[in-house]
Amino acid sequence: YPVGDYNYIKDEKSMDIILATEIPLVFSGFECSKDVFLGPIDIDRLDNDFEGDKWVYDQLMPWIKRGTELFGSNGFIPYDVTPLGYFTHPEYFAYYENIPVQVNVKPNDSLETGRDKRIERPYVEVSYDFKSKRTVKYAYRTLSGFEEIVIKSLLGK
Repeated sequence: YPVGDYNYIKDEKSMDIILATEIPLVFSGFECSKDVFLGPIDIDRLDNDFEGDKWVYDQLMPWIKRGTELFGSNGFIPYDVTPLGYFTHPEYFAYYENIPVQVNVKPNDSLETGRDKRIERPYVEVSYDFKSKRTVKYAYRTLSGFEEIVIKSLLGK
């Protein structure tokens, strides 16, 4: 399903400025996030008497509903968990090291969402085939065990 990269398309100019620096960057895209999927079974243990757990449960239920309505899946991918996971558990990711990054203009794959109406739009992409001198570390896969870490970290008790 087409899911626009809001971290880029909401502020392309800022990302272009960052890409023009020599600041070391770590990217984590959909390929990495898709391996973490939270559904009712995962969050049901939060529906308990502990006030903090119950609050988290109430925040996550609309995301499960959204996943069901938009994508037909009984759950959701917590996209922002994987970039944060790099800082807390970097050993749970597979990486491409020093992979060239560049911005490419391509047909807009998110037209049907109605959020971005441009026929073409820029994409930040990585590939060892690119000739760009700008490189990044790219987390491309979440390794076994990370999803359970996410679920356990949600529990306040």
